[in-house]
Amino acid sequence: MRSTEQIIRHLPLSYNISIQFIGGKLIEINPRTSTFIYQDDLNEPWLAIKLALGLISPGEVRRYQSRIRYGRRMVRFMDQIFFNPDGTWAY
Repeated sequence: MRSTEQIIRHLPLSYNISIQFIGGKLIEINPRTSTFIYQDDLNEPWLAIKLALGLISPGEVRRYQSRIRYGRRMVRFMDQIFFNPDGTWAY
């Protein structure tokens, strides 16, 4: 959290920003809505839209921080799987 706070303090970005780390090292900053881990009680893109439209204040958005389930992980798996005509795996 401290690293992220320092980054956003020095970069003039607003709304949804994706800052990604692996092993404590910064790997990318995306000034857009990126892949995020969905929660039934927190919809980050919707909050950004409401903020942009002036329907909620920055303070109201900050209050949602307590809902973030830190430590959750997502695994994205993209691959191609091939099968032979008989249905066996093609390696």
